[in-house]
Amino acid sequence: MNIRDGAGPNKYGPDLYKAYWETYGGVKVYNDNVIRQAMKDGFVISKFSGLRLWLPSINAADEFVQAKEWRVACNFTIQSGNFLMLRAIHKMQRWIEEEGLLDKVKLILTVHDSVYLYVKEDLAIISLVNKKVVEFMGEPYDANQTLPLTAELDIGTTMLDFKTIKDNFDDNAIEDLLKSLGERE
Repeated sequence: MNIRDGAGPNKYGPDLYKAYWETYGGVKVYNDNVIRQAMKDGFVISKFSGLRLWLPSINAADEFVQAKEWRVACNFTIQSGNFLMLRAIHKMQRWIEEEGLLDKVKLILTVHDSVYLYVKEDLAIISLVNKKVVEFMGEPYDANQTLPLTAELDIGTTMLDFKTIKDNFDDNAIEDLLKSLGERE
């Protein structure tokens, strides 16, 4: 099976498209399995939330319509996990308010699976936010969860500066990272 159109060879060129599928062959196998099951059942189910998405045109005779449903099926099964991030954001905001940190930590933006925060340049606050973001983003979504959820915090004054703070960075490592950012200004 091949998901036609979308981000395919016509958009990125056949060499890059081919290289992608050679590098990430597991994605193709996953997509093919999702599409095959969706064509059989007429729907897909989110493994994250249990939500069911009906796909009335998954077996359409029109290839363009069918290809669109194939992309929707594959995207839904992956992107429906976004509720995990929304849950983490909600917990993060509640924590910020409960701890009286509204003047030091602000949720700014979300993009796909990323949360952007403004955090006052204060080592203790950054260290605490790092621990809480990783905690909230990594909480299991149900008792049967088989894969661990992971998260990491990037820090920088602009997106170009971002450096990753590993889950178990200590305060000294965070302080060194902050100094290195300040030296580049």
